[in-house]
Parts: sequence; structure tokens; C-alpha cells
Amino acid sequence: MQPTTSPTSAAQKPLHLRPPRAADADAIYQACQDPLVQKWTVALPVPYTRADAESFVGVISPAGWADGSEYAWVIEDPQSQGLLGVIGLKGLTEGGREVGYWLAPGARGRGVATQALSDVCRFGFDILRLRVVHWRAIAGNEPSRRVAERVGFQVSDPIRGLLAQRGRWVDGWAATLLPADEPMPEPVALTDGVVVLRPWRGSDLDGFADLVDDDVVRWTSVSGREPEALTRWLDRHLRPQRAPDGRFALTDARQRLLGGVDLRRDPVTGTIALGWWLGPTHRGQGLAVRAVRLAIDWAGGFAPPRFVAEILGGNTASTALAERLGLRCEGLQRVHWPATAGSDARQDTWLYSLVPGDPGWPSG
Repeated sequence: MQPTTSPTSAAQKPLHLRPPRAADADAIYQACQDPLVQKWTVALPVPYTRADAESFVGVISPAGWADGSEYAWVIEDPQSQGLLGVIGLKGLTEGGREVGYWLAPGARGRGVATQALSDVCRFGFDILRLRVVHWRAIAGNEPSRRVAERVGFQVSDPIRGLLAQRGRWVDGWAATLLPADEPMPEPVALTDGVVVLRPWRGSDLDGFADLVDDDVVRWTSVSGREPEALTRWLDRHLRPQRAPDGRFALTDARQRLLGGVDLRRDPVTGTIALGWWLGPTHRGQGLAVRAVRLAIDWAGGFAPPRFVAEILGGNTASTALAERLGLRCEGLQRVHWPATAGSDARQDTWLYSLVPGDPGWPSG
């Protein structure tokens, strides 16, 4: 059966972006007491006082608009007129500006920052005629990174000592957006009527721990069962990706979380690497076979030269699954995989592949 696909999110309601005004001081002051706003911003004074908010709306922002050195907008809910956050563009280089933003706690997780960032970047390109928009964030600020990547920013690896935050230098990410860069397409959900592959959600963390047993930690990239380890893993899997790359949550038709499937295309060879796992109570029912078959059939539409799966030595369940899907063993890669939880040595891995002409190759 061919997979069916559908976008996973509806169009966002329009936002209202406008310059700050005196009446915003109290809402800005209250929002800037939030620990996450203080943790991830570099220029915000801490403690943040009512006088700081009044200076921002009454002096700093008007001066920036007047001389063109910095443009700041309040992100306003068009129905309630409530303050959702603040976003701004400031001078950085000739032909380029740097964007920064923060959201009030109640505005997060609704696509507000993504829409506001997209609108401000279009203002920069269409009105200011910028050649590039820059973005920087403290390394670890996954929500801000995901917003930037959805808009189309290309994010670097962590850069040591990139940002000065209240007297100390901290590691950060840097990214750029050019006028021709395309935003991240809407993610898709795949189903064969029995299993569903959909993007991971922040709310999946609630049921995640019940799926992670010793085997998941031993055979996958999940580094532990502690809340911190699970949060780090999920944060990485929430990052948007361009097809055929994909990090999918595996659920049943009732949206009960079962495990996960990963697809990663090598940028040089075009080969797509496969990964999968299931929680302990869902194994042995053919669900993983269905899910990986679904992923292969979908990714086959992007004309990869081959699929591969690297399976740690001793993981007999995954080698059996690979063979059921028609992947063929190419041999043992000795001392290939980095040490996993519970081991202090690099691991041998079996390499399985699927190429055009093999019985399991997607039919198109």
C-alpha cells in the first residue's frame, strides 16, 4: 500500500506587528520577568525593571526608528490586542541586519515567532533592501533555533564564545538568511491505515519515558532514561528538516505513541540512512516493519541511490527486520559506532543496504 501524506499544521492567524508605545511598558516588564526570557537573551538587563521597560518603549525604540539604526516591533494578538512578544532588526554589517526576538510565556508553541520572524525578514529584504539577515542564539536555545530553521535560516555548529551575556562569553549558534532562501516546507504525516509517522511534538515528552527501556538506550541514540537525557533527545528531534530527511514519531491510528523512525540523507552521496525503534510493549507485532516500509516508500519518491541501515552488533531484532524489508547485509564494520550508554568502547555495526533492483525497493 502506498503511504498517504498530509500537512500537519493549519495556516496561522495573522499577527499585528507595530512599533512599541508607552502603554506597552507594563506588559513588556511583566514578560521580561520570565526565567526563559532572561536565560536566552543576551542584551536584556537582569534584574529587569519597570524603568528598563519604559526606557525601551520611550527612548530606545523611538530613537532606533528615527535614525534607522534599529527597528523594533511589538507582536500583538489582533483579536485581544495583548502583547505576545517583541522582535527587532538592528544594524550589523553593510547590507545586513541581525534579528532578535522573544515571546511571552503564553504565546509559545503556537507558531507566533515563526510568523513574526518571516514577516520581519520580508520587511528587511523588500523595504530595507537587505542582502542578508543574520540570526544568533545561545547554544541550547532549541525553540529559537527551530523557529529560525522553519523560516529558512542555515544554522552553524556551535561557535565558542560567540555571544556576550551580561559580562560573560557564551557559546552560540549563528545563521544567515538570503532573499532567495526558501522557508521550510510544512512537515507531512504518513500512514498505511495501521501505523502513522508524524513529526515529533513537545507534548510527546509526557509519554516518552514509558517507551524507553534498557534496549532502547543500548541500541539507539537515546542516551539515557533520565528526564534531562530524554529532553535533549526530543529537542533535537523537534528540529524541522527538509524531505527526505525526517525524524518521525511512530504512532498507531489512535495516535498512541509507539516509537520512532529516522531518515537522514547524506549530502554528498545522496544515500538515505534508516533508523527505527519501538517501546517494549509494542514489539513483535509487525509495527516496525510497517513503519519502516512506509518511510522507504515515501523517501523513494526523492530518487535516492540507495538506503542503508547501520545496526549495532548483537541487535538481532533489527537485523531480522532489515532482512524482512529486503535489505542485504554488506558486512561488519568493526569499531565503527561511538560508545553508547552502558559501554565505554566503540561498537561494531552491521551494514545493510537496499538498492534499485532489490525486491524491497520502492515501486514508485
